[in-house]
Amino acid sequence: MNIIEDDKIIITTIIILLCTILIFSVDFPLLYLINENKNYVFTSKAIGYSMQPTIQNGDILVILSKNSPSFNPRVGDILIYYKDDTLIGHRIISIRNNGYLVKGDYNTGFDTIVSNQQVVGVVIGIAPHNPLGQWVTESFTNIVT
Repeated sequence: MNIIEDDKIIITTIIILLCTILIFSVDFPLLYLINENKNYVFTSKAIGYSMQPTIQNGDILVILSKNSPSFNPRVGDILIYYKDDTLIGHRIISIRNNGYLVKGDYNTGFDTIVSNQQVVGVVIGIAPHNPLGQWVTESFTNIVT
């Protein structure tokens, strides 16, 4: 083989590798739909920095709805809830009779108690932000982290 042939093989391999990374980083959240009813699982894009380093700005969150028979939030899970008209995603620190005490991983203080009525679901997967797949996430609901 000559040098030009070797370069073509290397470039082709790099392109295939990049395409594979792109496919898995964009479609990874969809794999969760296989094991759970589609009515109970949805995806949203994270915006904000309060859950760093676990969740980065732009990551895709796979969320299990509180209406799912599998919904059973535990301490350490990331709870998705409404605060006013904004969806928030913060970690459960403790479970109380009247709701959940939550906190952003990067925040120094705790949030107020989140009531069961505010809860939307719990994060069951995180797909890292992929600038190449940005067009796929344009229609997602944003969740502040």
